[in-house]
Amino acid sequence: MRRYLVPRSTGRSVMDPFSFMDNAMRTMFRDFDETFRGEENRSLAPNMDLYRKEGKITLVMDLPGISKEDIDLKVYKDRIEVRAQRKEYCTDEEDCLHNERFYGSLARMITLPAEIDSDSVQANYTDGVLKIEVDELKTGGEGKTIAIEG
Repeated sequence: MRRYLVPRSTGRSVMDPFSFMDNAMRTMFRDFDETFRGEENRSLAPNMDLYRKEGKITLVMDLPGISKEDIDLKVYKDRIEVRAQRKEYCTDEEDCLHNERFYGSLARMITLPAEIDSDSVQANYTDGVLKIEVDELKTGGEGKTIAIEG
């Protein structure tokens, strides 16, 4: 008898527990994803790139349509937190003819692959792109020989 991870259809109308579980998991992940997306599937978490080169960690994040004053940046030893607020241009509903853009708060917490030197942070915001560079803390490395007395 051959066994499959997912049972093959036998043509019977018996409820297949594996198919039921697969559908339940897909629905759960789809619903979870939709909580982080706004209308028309627009993401509420800003897109970003994170890379490491020569002892420096660089984060590049897209924040289009947000002024520099509306960005809150916090740096911890193991993570970076970015919060931003995009303000609405058309505040009176009677004057708005069509409104598709997302307005409100954006937030992203990025866990870093290494501890960082928070005194070395350099942040630059140009053309809707936030670039953060920070030095990694050097840990471990070569050991030091200690003389034991007594």
